[in-house]
Amino acid sequence: MLVTLPVAALIAGVGSVFALWTQLGEDNQQQVEAVLPIVESRLSPVLGLNEARLQSGERVYISHGGNFFLVGNLFQVTAEGVVNLTEIAHREDRLGELASVPEDRFLSFIANDERAVVTVFTDTSCPYCQLLHREVAKLNELGITVRYLAFPRAGLNSTVASQMQSVWCSSQPENALEQAFQGGWVQVDQNTCSGAAISTGFELGQRFGVRGTPAVVLPNGELGEGYMSAAQLAEAISASSAGSESH
Repeated sequence: MLVTLPVAALIAGVGSVFALWTQLGEDNQQQVEAVLPIVESRLSPVLGLNEARLQSGERVYISHGGNFFLVGNLFQVTAEGVVNLTEIAHREDRLGELASVPEDRFLSFIANDERAVVTVFTDTSCPYCQLLHREVAKLNELGITVRYLAFPRAGLNSTVASQMQSVWCSSQPENALEQAFQGGWVQVDQNTCSGAAISTGFELGQRFGVRGTPAVVLPNGELGEGYMSAAQLAEAISASSAGSESH
């Protein structure tokens, strides 16, 4: 049985609304578009409902006539238990979004014998991010690669965002991150270094609905927030893999 984390999964995307518009009455098209900025749609498993993804990444379910829509999770009762179909779709979206992120936007600590990859939204001023970073060596020993994305909680114009830009722009970013977590500052010429990695991480985190750091995306696309030890994270990865294989 899939467990939904109490985290809003917000992912932006681009797609065609043709499949939905062909089933909406002409009188309702403008009204629906004004209320719901739809970027992608498809038939839902429920007769009479379309599943639509909004610009924010949220999902809604709209009647074929366009007169009614539902906001929330869609569950399916199966022989194995109750499955959250909306959360499954969000997880697929997260993985798709992450796959499109250029490698230079990540700061990666790669395991020699890699068996899993997690993506962590981090903030160098976050105490729990600092604690999690102390677990990276253990995670690598367990075969888990850690890919960091920058998520300065105070925003892109904050001091910590500038610090994180210096980290990502450093010639030795792994060492620079260690210094930053300890309160240090790596001096680089930010005029010659793009802040694209910081804005990419921050904007993606916002679309994912990240509210705090560290926020971890597991290999199956599941999103959770808060500190976990290496052992706890490894257990969560194993549990998520087993859950994915059962559905």
